[in-house]
Amino acid sequence: MNTLTIPQKLEALQAVVGNPDIGRYDIPYHFYVDVDDIIDNRTPCRPTEQGQALWERFTKHLNTGYKKLTTGERLFWLTTYTGENQPDDTQLLDIIRTSTSSEIREAAATHYAAHHHEHDVTGKWRDVIADILRGVDPDSATLDEIVAPLADEQLIRDTEDGKAVAAWLNTHPEASDDIIHHWLIDGWDGVVGATIQSIDPTRLPHIDISEILDAPHSLSEWTRTSFASVARHLTVPQLETLLDRGIATVTDMLIYSGPFTDDQWRLFDKRNHEAVETALWEYRRHVRALWKESSRLFADPTGGFASQVNQTAIEQA
Repeated sequence: MNTLTIPQKLEALQAVVGNPDIGRYDIPYHFYVDVDDIIDNRTPCRPTEQGQALWERFTKHLNTGYKKLTTGERLFWLTTYTGENQPDDTQLLDIIRTSTSSEIREAAATHYAAHHHEHDVTGKWRDVIADILRGVDPDSATLDEIVAPLADEQLIRDTEDGKAVAAWLNTHPEASDDIIHHWLIDGWDGVVGATIQSIDPTRLPHIDISEILDAPHSLSEWTRTSFASVARHLTVPQLETLLDRGIATVTDMLIYSGPFTDDQWRLFDKRNHEAVETALWEYRRHVRALWKESSRLFADPTGGFASQVNQTAIEQA
């Protein structure tokens, strides 16, 4: 069994110190407390001598000044500490500028972002956050945590990471037409796909598919699939453009999207009747089976009591 890190130990201790009546199973990482010997989990739960010493050391360091905090203590303070002496903007900025730990710097930026989501990032922070965004591992969840809360479009405008774009758009459905247009036309391949998949679907019928495809993109298979996955939200002319340009196929659209309108079905049937028949094969089989059974049960399979039964079944589906 793995032992806890210092931030995890302090998080568990914080729960016990702040709530003497806490039950064992409400303590963070309670599966590990016996191993680490920091909490006596008998009711009432309380810190052991070792745990009390660890907590008192943290509070002493914090009260003396945050620069006294060890790396583990500082990470706890920036991420899950809920008491007094919370980090202020000046401290966070100093940490980002001076810390040699990328994990600490990212935690400071995340803390700042989480507490400034209702207004634009102030001038002194713009370059700092931008530098952090460029340095964060694209596969790290931290990138999403930093980007998503920020309401400042200019700050994240030039990001090249599709995950960051998706996280931001999911949090800001009111994004301006300008930034959406920028990402669709000037963005990298992954940014284009993320934008297509993440913007409010009601905005999709108003985008210019031809303009996107005329931009100097090299669209990957994933991005092409992104277009197919939102096909049900697109107009018939938009779908025609995707099909004409070879960006998506009828088969892909039928697999990755739906339900479709009559006009969309007619277009698909016109362009690839075989794909439509393949997609509808299972549905037709069920329809035939249902008609056979309804004909056996009801003298009038299309009305009367049969219609009531059908409606009830739909409502309960």
